[in-house]
Amino acid sequence: MVFNYVFGLGFSWILMYLIYRKDKKVVLFIFPFSSLIAHTVNAFGFYLKFWTLTPVKWHSFAALPFDLGYFSLIGVFFIYLARNHKKLSPFLILIILSLIATALEAVFLLSGKIIYYPRWNLLFTFFSYLIPYGIVYGYYTHIKIYIKD
Repeated sequence: MVFNYVFGLGFSWILMYLIYRKDKKVVLFIFPFSSLIAHTVNAFGFYLKFWTLTPVKWHSFAALPFDLGYFSLIGVFFIYLARNHKKLSPFLILIILSLIATALEAVFLLSGKIIYYPRWNLLFTFFSYLIPYGIVYGYYTHIKIYIKD
C-alpha cells in the first residue's frame, strides 16, 4: 500500500505541481474532472471484476492515490501538451499517452501490483485509457473558453 501512495500520489503530485507552475488553469480545471473519470472507470472495473489492486482486501482504498494522482496527472498532462504544443495533434498525444500508460500498467501487472481477472487484458486496458482521456479532451474543448490565457 505504501507504493500506491508514494507512486500514485506523491510522485504524481510533484509532477502535477511542475505543470501547475507553468499552467495553473489546466490543473485547476482538468484535475477534478480527470479524477472523477478515473474513479468511475476504476469503480466499474472493480465492480465488474475486470481487475483489482493489491492489497485486494482494500482495493478501493488502494486505488484512491491513483485516482487522485497518477490518472489525474495523465489527463492534466495530456491537456497541457495539447494546449502548448500546437504542432502535435491531440489525437496523436492521446494515442502516445495511452500506450505509455498501458506499458506502465503492464509493468505493474507483471510485478503483481495489479491483478487482471480472465475477462480483462492489456488491449482492453489501452482502450480504458484512450476512451476516458478522449472524454477529458471533449470536456476541455467545451470549457477552453474559460481557461484562455
